Amino acid sequence: MNKKFIFFYLTLLFSNNDVDYKINFWGIPAANCSYSIVDTFFHEIPSKKIQYKVETISLYDFFYPVKNNYTIIFDEKTYNLLYYEKNSFQPKVVNNIKTNFSNDIVSYSNGNIVDENETNIFILLYLLGKQNFNIIERFPIIDREGKKFSYNLESLEKKHSYYLSLKPISKSDFSIVEDTDIFTWGLFLDNTKNYIFIDNEKNLIDQCIFKKGIIKLTATRIK
Repeated sequence: MNKKFIFFYLTLLFSNNDVDYKINFWGIPAANCSYSIVDTFFHEIPSKKIQYKVETISLYDFFYPVKNNYTIIFDEKTYNLLYYEKNSFQPKVVNNIKTNFSNDIVSYSNGNIVDENETNIFILLYLLGKQNFNIIERFPIIDREGKKFSYNLESLEKKHSYYLSLKPISKSDFSIVEDTDIFTWGLFLDNTKNYIFIDNEKNLIDQCIFKKGIIKLTATRIK
């Protein structure tokens, strides 16, 4: 079988969960976000593929259009990242990122490696939705396109809700891109307060709230 074909996902639609979110900025509808996860094979490894698509709407699309597509593939047994791709557009910032996979090593085009004890924010959110903390503990570091962050998860008083804090491990770490997209950038800003609320019955993230100063961004699942 053509290995390039396998590399380009060979998706098997054994399961397909599509979830839509509405993103509000300062209480005003700003973007639509769609999330899907399917079973697939990657280099003959049974895996799962996550896709996020974010696109601005209404006035935000007129004044500051954003269109982002993220693809994440991880090993369904180990939850290790196997592949990351992002194609994003916003005024003055365009990102096109793809990782390489060779000899069981995931790397970026600049040589930065994603180690086995590292995950990315999308896999972390998937595991948090399932509240699979035994697996989460295996990944103390988040890779954000080559830059490394430590993080801390705290349970809030409201059941199935969490506070996520992120901190860069080293100022000398460099991302594969000079400027990342606005949503990724905002999530990883210093002193950003990230609140995540889980639908325990559906094992899905129901709502995320990101705050920094007077800025507030909310992503709410459309039911």
